[in-house]
Amino acid sequence: MQTDIVGARYILAGDKTAVWVDARAAADFARGSLPKAVNILRGGAEAANDDGRLPKKDKGARVVVFAETAEEARAVAVEIAHKAYWNSSYFSGSFRDLAAMAAR
Repeated sequence: MQTDIVGARYILAGDKTAVWVDARAAADFARGSLPKAVNILRGGAEAANDDGRLPKKDKGARVVVFAETAEEARAVAVEIAHKAYWNSSYFSGSFRDLAAMAAR
């Protein structure tokens, strides 16, 4: 599923249980991300499920993946969905779009 800027604004404003997944490179994540975001790269959904970055006991948690591009975010969101997180989506814009919106 895809989340657009309006949906992202709604989730940021009202869903305090949502898990925001930053799928950018670890160095980019370290330079700054959304508050409480977790860093999960392509190929890392299994480890994130096991190490607690994803809420192992709440497979219905809203998970929103973002990256530099929607294509990168989508790839990680698909992996997360395959770990049985049925409420996962990817942000249709870039990290810059999301960060600018969150800063307002």
